[in-house]
Formats: sequence, structure tokens, C-alpha cells
Amino acid sequence: MTQQSTEFRKKIAIQKFPLLITFCFLIIVSYVAFFHHNFWIVDSDGIIYLTAGEQILNGDGKNVFLLNAPIGGPVFYAGINSVFNDGFFTMKLVSVLSATGMVFLSYNIMRNVFDSKIALAGQLLFAFFPWIGLFAIQAENEMFPLFLVMFSLYFITKKNLRIYEIIIIGSLIGVAFMFRAQPIVVLFTAIIYLLIRNSNIRVNLYHVGLILAFFIILSSPVIIYNYTVHENLIDVDSNFYIAGHSKYQTPEWRDEVLRSIGKGTLEGISIDFDLFLKNYFYNQFSSIPKNLFGFDNKVNSSLIPYIPYIGLIPVLAGVVYILKIKPNKINTVILVSISSLTALLIFLVGNFDTHFFAIVIIPLLILGIINLRNANRNFTPLLILPVVFTITLSIIHLRAPEHFLLILISIIAISAIFIMEVIPKII
Repeated sequence: MTQQSTEFRKKIAIQKFPLLITFCFLIIVSYVAFFHHNFWIVDSDGIIYLTAGEQILNGDGKNVFLLNAPIGGPVFYAGINSVFNDGFFTMKLVSVLSATGMVFLSYNIMRNVFDSKIALAGQLLFAFFPWIGLFAIQAENEMFPLFLVMFSLYFITKKNLRIYEIIIIGSLIGVAFMFRAQPIVVLFTAIIYLLIRNSNIRVNLYHVGLILAFFIILSSPVIIYNYTVHENLIDVDSNFYIAGHSKYQTPEWRDEVLRSIGKGTLEGISIDFDLFLKNYFYNQFSSIPKNLFGFDNKVNSSLIPYIPYIGLIPVLAGVVYILKIKPNKINTVILVSISSLTALLIFLVGNFDTHFFAIVIIPLLILGIINLRNANRNFTPLLILPVVFTITLSIIHLRAPEHFLLILISIIAISAIFIMEVIPKII
């Protein structure tokens, strides 16, 4: 027996339970997707992308303009469908395989940081999360870019990053960006992490440059296509979402924002900056927490969706445990002073019903920054990711559970350590 085969057998033996969970997930979602799931309404989006891709491949790309996704996904799906010639089957096959890969990666990402028991518990939470199972059987555009993003997070959370892994990270995010614009959040996360992980500024800047270079190289086909066909670099336009789903708006403002589609997000924001800020802080401190933790909406992304607020407990307690935030004098003074100042600002210029969550999240954010060095260094990206996600994507109203799948691995990892470490200590 060769040394390579021996090493391979050892790896299989070590990961037998994660592989078993992954295989069971694959069998279950495949059975539902291909034998019992004929058509659900959200599948229509995926077929629209597929049809657009076929039209582009047929040479009529100038008449195809998708506002909510780059053309990389549609072309990819249409290319695969040229083999199967069954669009519904093709789209579901991509979703099934991508979700299965995500379940396997969830264990390996958490294993980069925690021991095998916590990683296994986290993988089970991830595999049984209802929205993963739902979108695993959908003919949609969601799962493959999410798989690429999680693949990049697997490398980002490694203890010692090598040059080729840095290149892979930038490349994976670049390819994912051709499917959805949201992976830019992971790019920002990787850049912030690489800049703060240690004091070796020169090496850190070099690694950031590598990630950016390969991100641009791998995403350049879509950028070049957009420029040559539609004469713009980015075809995704947030103004479409700002106009269509903002909480606060007037008919005149909405019409102006719709007319600014194609001119860039900054153009839409500048139409009425005060109104934009009102929507931005509503999204950040009300809409996102409500849809993440089910404060008043049973269709949410909480681990326990039918019990309001309960999903917030493992996340908050898990973050406190990971960062080792102790009730000492410094932390207590910071907590009381920041909470009081935030409450005062809300009372003076805000609205308690809309901005109440700021009283929780802003003090925790400040304490997190101060105590960040207490966490495992390679867990830092999973802590940074939800913060960057919220700051970046609050420009639009995130309302559907699939919008939060990008940060699910962070929520699951934090919840897993709460379940496996914090609860036993409380007991």
C-alpha cells in the first residue's frame, strides 16, 4: 500500500462522521428534489436566469439586462443545460450538489477553529437548518455562489495561510462575484482580517494585494462583458432594491430612484440622503435583527424560528464566551457608558421602536473590538463577517431568509460553541 493511499484512508477515518452526515443530507435532498418536488413558486427565478443565459449564448446578450444578479450564473447554468437539456433538472442538480458541499465544508470550517465535537455539532445544526434544506431542492441561483463563499472561508479560517491559499481565496470570491454581488462582503471580511491579524504590515498588504488581484482576474469576464455590451462595469444595481423595498419612501422619491437605475448606487443614495439614512438605520437596527432572530416574524433565519428572541441567546452568549468578555471594571464601565449614550441618542434623534437593537449591538461591538485579541485568531473572520455584512448590506431591505445564508456559518459556529461549551458550564 502506498503512502498516499494510507494518508487518504486516515483522512477518511478521521472524517467518517462528517462524511456520513453529508452523504445522508445528499440522499434526502436528492430524493425530495427529484421525486417529490415538481414545482414551487420560487423556482421561477432560477428558470429566468437560465433563459437569460441561453439568450446570451445564442448571441443576443445586448437585449439581456438582469438587475439583481451578474450574468455569470445564467451563462454557467445554460452551459450545463446544453448537456442535460432539462432546465429544471439542471438548476436543481446544481443546488443539491452545492448545498451538499456546504454541509461538508461547514464541519471543516469549524474544525479549523474548534475541536471535532464542536465542529460535528455545528455541522448537524447547519445540515438541519430549514432554509438550507429548502434551497437545496430549489431551481435557484443561491446555492452555488454560497458554496464558493464557504470554500473561501475554509481557507480564510486556517491558522497558517500559504501563498497559494491566499490566491485560492481571491479566486473563489471572484468566481462567486460573477453569480451574485453579495460575495463582495466576504472580500471585505478577508481584507480586514488580513490587515489586523498581526503586526507584519508588509506581508499583510502583500496578501491583500494578492487577494484583490486574483479577485479582479477571476471576476473580469463579467466586468469586460458588461463594459463591451452594456457600457458599464457592474450590471447589478442596488437602486432597484432601494426603490422597491425601502420602508420609508414617497412616490416622487421612488420614481427618481427608479430613473437612476443604471447610473450607480451612489446616484440613488444622493437623491434624498436624509431619507436614505432613515431607511439605512431602520434596516440595520430593526429589519435585520427582526429577520435574523424572529422578533415579530415567524418567517426568519433564527435557529428556533417559532420562539421569538430565543435564537439571539446562543449568539450573544457565544460571542461573549468566545471573546472572553469578563465582568471586570473596564468592561462594565464601557458597557454602561456606551449603552447609556446609545439610548440617549435614540431618545434625541431616533425612534425606540425602530432603533432599540442598537442598545444591544453597539456596546457588544465596542466590547468585541476591545477584546478581539482574546478570540482564536483564525475564528476572527467569522466574527468580522456578520459586522461587515450588516454595515454593507443595510443599504437595502433584507427581508427573505435566503438573504442571510451568507452569514449562516458564523451564526452556526457561535451557537455550536454555546451549546457544547457554555451550557455544560452553566449546568
